[in-house]
Amino acid sequence: MLKVNKICSVMFDEISLSTNLTYCKLTNSIIGYEDLGSLDRAESFANHALVFMVQSSYSGWKQPIAYYFTKDSVKSKDLSNLIREVIEQLQCIGIKVACTVCDQGPTNRGALKLLKKEANCNIEEPFLLINKQKIVSLHDVPHSLKSIRNALAKYIIKYGQHRTAKFCHLISAFHFDKTRRFQTLRKIRECYLHIDKYKLMKMKVSIDAKTLSNTMAAAIETMIADNTGLPSEAIDTAQFLHEINDLFDSFNSNNISQKHAVPPLRIALTKKNTAHCILENNVGKSSIVRILFLKRWFYQTNASV
Repeated sequence: MLKVNKICSVMFDEISLSTNLTYCKLTNSIIGYEDLGSLDRAESFANHALVFMVQSSYSGWKQPIAYYFTKDSVKSKDLSNLIREVIEQLQCIGIKVACTVCDQGPTNRGALKLLKKEANCNIEEPFLLINKQKIVSLHDVPHSLKSIRNALAKYIIKYGQHRTAKFCHLISAFHFDKTRRFQTLRKIRECYLHIDKYKLMKMKVSIDAKTLSNTMAAAIETMIADNTGLPSEAIDTAQFLHEINDLFDSFNSNNISQKHAVPPLRIALTKKNTAHCILENNVGKSSIVRILFLKRWFYQTNASV
């Protein structure tokens, strides 16, 4: 294997399981109890599995490398030990771990903080050290987008200089658009805007991307200009959607150069890219970053550059 193909990311997440006990002849043991490998077993029934997967950053190969049975969610201390153990084992066989990827769950954040403290790293910095190797810690971008959409649907988000984003503006824009002969929001369905009634909608990233989009922002702005019923304050919501759309584009690309990037932000993050510099200047300096799930986007930006 080429050396460059050994540069990888380590991803980990938990999945739900049905409780069950099975006898394994190979190991002469009962499978179904809580089992954290080197951290020992417990007598409680497992109902989750913690899975680690490694994926090459430069080629297409990926491989699940470890799984552990847990009772509910694993503790942050145990998770930090498992992350270190997995990465150390990969380092022993010549794999260079460039980054870790996980969602923003409190257990994951707690485990990463513990690893940083143990290595005397700044908690606010987007990396940790294992065996003197710097490893960037990234959060799952689709999960970040879902967090924003769910928060906007539940709360009024205040950002910038006395600006507010309201989900009710999206609902009003959708209903106004339905009365038009030539509709702008054809990709939006009514169920996308009522996630309290349709629980499964909370897990659909494609729905989040359609809802928090430039298309929705443009529709709101047009309706304000046409005096079709939306209040002038809805322009703040349109601006918020535009900025979130640009943030998502910045992390949703496999293009290296500007030549093949459509839209222009959908390229690799660099400090020299003009579009990304403008985005960071417009959004990063506002009070929008004080919100936890939005602050994580700029944590991501610093980690990726």
